[in-house]
Amino acid sequence: TLCDGDTPPVLNGGPGNTSYVWTLNGAPLAMTQNVTANASGLYVVTVKNSFDCSRTEQVRITFEPKPTLNAINDSYDLCDGQSLTVNVESNGTEFAWKKSGTTIQGETTKTLVISEEATYTIIVSNVADCSTEKEFVVTSRPRPIIELGADFDLCPGDSKILNAGTHTEYIWSNNSNGPTLQAIAGQPTTVTNNRYTVIVKNEFGCEAND
Repeated sequence: TLCDGDTPPVLNGGPGNTSYVWTLNGAPLAMTQNVTANASGLYVVTVKNSFDCSRTEQVRITFEPKPTLNAINDSYDLCDGQSLTVNVESNGTEFAWKKSGTTIQGETTKTLVISEEATYTIIVSNVADCSTEKEFVVTSRPRPIIELGADFDLCPGDSKILNAGTHTEYIWSNNSNGPTLQAIAGQPTTVTNNRYTVIVKNEFGCEAND
């Protein structure tokens, strides 16, 4: 039994014979000493020597499919202080993970939670003992720095611009998405407290809030 993608074996009918007749699953295949078994099936060879004596041998070769392995990127960004969950899609039955070439003990499922940058490998096997593997790189990335400043008071009719700095994405508490937000006091008749928050993201998708 071999796995798809393995080097097919070369079957040898033996040296010194005068004729060779190969069949695959009963169909004529070749009349040479050697044949390359690149398909599953029953290989039968009948050979004759110079005395017209014959001998027949056979071997069954099966190519089993390798397990599928999907939903894995070549690289991932890991934000500082956070973890990354990698899930694979596969029809395999056994799973093993490596970090920088060393097997991660106890990790035998389709999911791996990652908290350190490194080169990781997922190896998936099936019941035929065929395997598929995929390597990916996890790189640690900084989180953005955001500071709106201290709390402040506004008198009626006053306003203040809140500046979140330069980032890739902004989500303010009023659902606006620009780098600044204007806090307007309006004309309240009593003391009114308003809370302004913003979530920002950088080019790596890492986020921070204030």
